[in-house]
Parts: sequence; structure tokens; C-alpha cells
Amino acid sequence: MLKNNIPQRKCIGCMESKDRNLLIRMGYRDGHIHVDGDGKSLGRGFYICKDMNCYSLALKRKAFSRVAKTNINEEDIIVVKNYIEGIVNAGN
Repeated sequence: MLKNNIPQRKCIGCMESKDRNLLIRMGYRDGHIHVDGDGKSLGRGFYICKDMNCYSLALKRKAFSRVAKTNINEEDIIVVKNYIEGIVNAGN
């Protein structure tokens, strides 16, 4: 019997490889970061854990700018923070 393999992706915050369905895919396109819910939007994609600690680590390490290969504006960073906070709060 074949086992369904779940692809592994690396979080830009904690740098740990995890199952793709445990991470949030973000995309960078046309100068803005956006949440990629279906994982199929165009543009550079990167993953982050559903955890504020990973967000803080990514922010501290300037990972958002590094993975997008450009400077990220503050409004987009706040959008990411609010999205992750919403997920964390919904889980409580």
C-alpha cells in the first residue's frame, strides 16, 4: 500500500522543515506580500509557521526581505502579523 507523502517546506522563522499543511504559504508579487491560501498563486513563495515566535524570528533575521529578494514595506509586514495573530487566536 502506498503512503501519501506530504511535502516538506522550511519555515523562514525557525528554519525547521515541516509538513507543508502545517505552514502558511506567503507570496511576494508586484511589490507586496500576500497570503496564498491555495498555494498556487504566482510570484515568489515562502512558508512560515502558524506561530508568533516564528514571525518574531523572521522579522529579527530580516527573512521577509531576504526571501523576497527586495525590501518589504512595513504595511505588508503588519498584514502578515495580523494574519498569524488571527490564526493563533482562533486556535485558543
